Amino acid sequence: MFGPAISIRHFQMKEKISISTKKLIGGICKNLGYRNRYGCYVKPISQDIYATISFNVAHYGVKGHSFIAPRIGVLHDRVEELLYKVSNMECYKRPDFPTISEHIGYVLSSKGWIEWDFNEEGNDLAIKAMDMQDKIQQSAAIFSSKYSNLNDIITYIEGLPYGSSYQELLIRLPIMYYLVGEKDKGLLFITSICKGHPENVIFSATFRTNFSSLP
Repeated sequence: MFGPAISIRHFQMKEKISISTKKLIGGICKNLGYRNRYGCYVKPISQDIYATISFNVAHYGVKGHSFIAPRIGVLHDRVEELLYKVSNMECYKRPDFPTISEHIGYVLSSKGWIEWDFNEEGNDLAIKAMDMQDKIQQSAAIFSSKYSNLNDIITYIEGLPYGSSYQELLIRLPIMYYLVGEKDKGLLFITSICKGHPENVIFSATFRTNFSSLP
């Protein structure tokens, strides 16, 4: 298990970032063979499966500084496409988020939050960029190896408690069961969640009906 709150949603670049920071991020991703896809950088692992990188960029009110925290993920196109079909929810319309992801620090041995402070007026940008690139490459290899197989993600999710931190993973579990040929397990999981947590059910009536109708 990696960090305490593995989730599928990558951090947005909510704060305004400079052109130089965008170029820095784009350059690192290009060097590693990733391309921009709806704001998340992706690289094929195999057919319909991609390694992903996304970035949290903050300034903390420090002029000229960009604090960059990469997030490492794996995207399974079939999971995301079927999730949208079954849920009929607009937030899942585009498969532009990883199916599972984690902050880079929890993937690496540091097991905690890490970020790189890029000072636009500093003389160590190239050194820091190379360090971040190396860490991304290392963590992506670890994460892709662990979660490129749906059965491995299923095993991880099966061990999670029910809670808001994990809902975006739990809602994908029936989809994954179906894709590995275990639809009955998906139906049982949906039923158990609906009965066990009626006050906070993540599976809508539409989801339940559409999932039951899958061949």
